[in-house]
Amino acid sequence: MKKITHIFTLFVFVCLPIRMANAGILVVDSIVMNSTPQSGTWLFCFTVKKGDNENTFNVPNKEFKDNGITIDTKLELADVNRGDKVQFEMGLDDDQADVCGSKAEDKASGEFTVVSKGSKKVNPRDNWSFIINYHLE
Repeated sequence: MKKITHIFTLFVFVCLPIRMANAGILVVDSIVMNSTPQSGTWLFCFTVKKGDNENTFNVPNKEFKDNGITIDTKLELADVNRGDKVQFEMGLDDDQADVCGSKAEDKASGEFTVVSKGSKKVNPRDNWSFIINYHLE
């Protein structure tokens, strides 16, 4: 029993700090809006989070138009490891007061498992498709 306790203690003090030391910064480089349900111009809000740790990209009153555009976000989220699951939320609206909240006209949410460099294709519904491009620093 004493040997098992020593092995467990060794694991806790050696292995867990290594995992914490390897924590990096998740960078959401860009969002490619292949198609949107919005007609005309629209405002954009994107939040990424892991637990209580979250960060949001929103340029107040910055209007976007059409489909097939790339939005450079460079959104950073600290303390993320490869293999972690992170959640995201996106809002589209024509009103700045609503775009980042529960009243956004069009909302999408989901999650992905972090790899060193990757992308996540999302199709919230038939007329809405986007790709999240990211890497881990």
